[in-house]
Amino acid sequence: MLFHELTKNPLPDAFFIQAKSADPEALETLKNELQNIPGVEQALLNTEWAKRLSTLLTLGKKIILLIAILLAVALIVIIGNTVRMQILTQKDEIEVSKLMGATSGFIRTPFLYAGMLYGFFGGLLAILMVASVIQIFNYSVAQISSLYSSDFRLTVFNIQLFITIVAATIFIGWLGSYLAVTRSIASIKIN
Repeated sequence: MLFHELTKNPLPDAFFIQAKSADPEALETLKNELQNIPGVEQALLNTEWAKRLSTLLTLGKKIILLIAILLAVALIVIIGNTVRMQILTQKDEIEVSKLMGATSGFIRTPFLYAGMLYGFFGGLLAILMVASVIQIFNYSVAQISSLYSSDFRLTVFNIQLFITIVAATIFIGWLGSYLAVTRSIASIKIN
């Protein structure tokens, strides 16, 4: 029998649906909803792939959180040491200010601003580094996702993430500066 002699398609209709979520429970719910549509004979879903992806994403989030905490502690120490060095270079000015009646809060303020600026510029540098890493890995991620018949790619621009990074680094800069300034000003004695 030749193809052009067929009066109708002997194969059933097939539809491929790409879900927006990779959550295994949401995909199972979607499968059940599709299976309950009248006229649908069979709904297939590769749940093993979704479970593997979910597990890998959870592991990745935990690793990133651990690295972020370690980097935050390192940033607090670095900014604290930088501010402490500034205080040592301006020790005479701080002593004169204290003799003139300046409060610790007044003396502390410019150093806090400096710490916040260090944090802000550190956050911008972190965003630049994250965008670069995403661009580097995007090709490999596209290759892997094509093996699973997906067009998944990492997005470079995420304004909420960038704002969070900058806000967190500003706070970390302020915290490192506050700790260093408070300790250093308390150790400066007026003769």
